[in-house]
Amino acid sequence: MDFKNYNTLQDSVGKQSPSALPPSSNITPISDQDLKNKKEMPRSLGIFLTVLSGIAVYSTWLLDTTNRPTNFADSSVIGIRTGTSMSANSVIEPSDRVVFGGDWNEEGSNLIFCGHYPAPDIDSVAAAIGAAELYNGTASIPHEALNKESSYVLDRFGVEKPRFVTVLMEENENAKVVLVDFNADTQIDPGTQIVPGIDHKKIVGFIDHHGVNDFAKNLVSTPMLVLIEPWGSACTIVTGLFQAIGKTPTKSTAGCLLSGIISDTLNLKGPTTAVQDRNAVNYLSKIALKDPDTPWNKKKAVKDLFIDQVTVKANTTGDNDTKIINSDAKVFSCIDDSDAQWGTVEGLDPFYSEFIEYSRICEWGAAIKQQQKKVKYTFVSFVDVVDFESVVMTAGNESGKMLEEAFGTIPLFDNTTTTDLCDGMTIIKTKNEQDDKGRVSRKNEFMPPINQACSSQKNK
Repeated sequence: MDFKNYNTLQDSVGKQSPSALPPSSNITPISDQDLKNKKEMPRSLGIFLTVLSGIAVYSTWLLDTTNRPTNFADSSVIGIRTGTSMSANSVIEPSDRVVFGGDWNEEGSNLIFCGHYPAPDIDSVAAAIGAAELYNGTASIPHEALNKESSYVLDRFGVEKPRFVTVLMEENENAKVVLVDFNADTQIDPGTQIVPGIDHKKIVGFIDHHGVNDFAKNLVSTPMLVLIEPWGSACTIVTGLFQAIGKTPTKSTAGCLLSGIISDTLNLKGPTTAVQDRNAVNYLSKIALKDPDTPWNKKKAVKDLFIDQVTVKANTTGDNDTKIINSDAKVFSCIDDSDAQWGTVEGLDPFYSEFIEYSRICEWGAAIKQQQKKVKYTFVSFVDVVDFESVVMTAGNESGKMLEEAFGTIPLFDNTTTTDLCDGMTIIKTKNEQDDKGRVSRKNEFMPPINQACSSQKNK
């Protein structure tokens, strides 16, 4: 596979005749006969000038947006990058074509796809399942336990739970690993991203939608394939790969990929949502949810799936508070290396109201203080994913000052210091200045202000 539509050059590179030059050009390329007639010019120099001529024509044409032909390949359903055809006369032969991109097809059944540790959400689990189906590899999970949302999605779409990654690697000494939905290696409990015990030399690539992390220093020097897009979900990238290769995911895999996208983008309403996520949901929902025997209402079908997922995820009955605030937590550096944590607890009524009711505050405070024995600065956001309301809690004077500096003082209650257990807690509502809604995205709305507050405190 050569990523026909994924890259800036297509399969059609070099196949056009000289007459297929961009119409805005008035330059006539140097022909082979011209080169033979110009005895004073070495053939190598002539070829070089021919290439320069083609590049000049192509560059000029790219800048000219008028009268551009419209018969070039359109982008795929979800908007994978496409290139345009380029001619360099007879200098570039079809066998000389260079097409950007690659894949893991050569590894075949030796490939294992694995999401982040220790809290694999449905985006990472589903992305691993989708990529494994696409490349004839094996999906895995970073530990035996799945969160409730992931378990629900697998059951709903009839997908067997993937096996533990290190067990799969022990069974196959030739196994290679592709990391999905992360490219970080934060070695601190409970924020470790990569599964302990994975040999870094076995990693052969990433499929991710997060920022690039300083992970390369732990890897071998061999170049690897890294696919990172600024989209709302890793499952959207996998969907795009299906389309670029020309394959259609099975109904069950399409359902998992769909669930991963709507979970990470809050049903396409979150601030990380990209147009590619929307297009992927349109595409996948027709495969996973559409019933030919009943009227099709895509918006309702997708929303019903989303509400079912969130309801399951928000129901934390039987989980202690420490487990809840660590169920979706990311560790980062505030003052020192890996000394801070931001946990997100998503819900909808009635669960959301129960999370932030007055009688629960001191209990959350105790769990945060317990966590601060491991991670000094611990923040927890409670997010209503339907009404887009958010409350953030922390404990300790230093953490409280950072929280107030990052988001201002918008107290949830007039007085939260009711017992010794609650002393030192800071609890605020967070608002988005643009639309007056509560901030909901850790990556886009919580982390930038808190990182800035950390930098400010560090420089004092």
